[in-house]
Amino acid sequence: MPELVTETVSEISNLLIEKGQKLEVNSNGENLLVEADRFQIKRVLINFLANAISHGNNDSKIEVEITVKDANLYLSVKNKAKYLSKEFLSQLYQKFKTKSVSKSTKHGMGLGLYLSKQIIDAHNGEVHADSTPDGTCIFSFSLPQTHDAKNDNARILL
Repeated sequence: MPELVTETVSEISNLLIEKGQKLEVNSNGENLLVEADRFQIKRVLINFLANAISHGNNDSKIEVEITVKDANLYLSVKNKAKYLSKEFLSQLYQKFKTKSVSKSTKHGMGLGLYLSKQIIDAHNGEVHADSTPDGTCIFSFSLPQTHDAKNDNARILL
């Protein structure tokens, strides 16, 4: 997973530069492998990172953390951005949700997070989102590290 994150970050690094943001990747270094469709997980990573960049504060830091606990790999993307209410977060992974940023501007969430959830669900994982009043936003997903013989569709070791 760390190699896939590094590859993905290098592909979207120009977006970081435009907003003056820094990105830091941390991992506990223990067995960070998971059986998954590399292309699809990369799509999720691109979506999570692109959202953190575009919705995050200028001149801020984005942190990616990769850990393993209880036979699951967890990846989280944390940034500083505008607070998202619990009500908004509960609808975040639905299709075409918009958030009113001002009276005349709507900010669309589109299909990206919806498709990310579908991809993670197909891998028997879970997605999570949290936002605190201080502006800390965390989007994360978990994937089981154990092989599921019942769901053996195009799994590749990342």
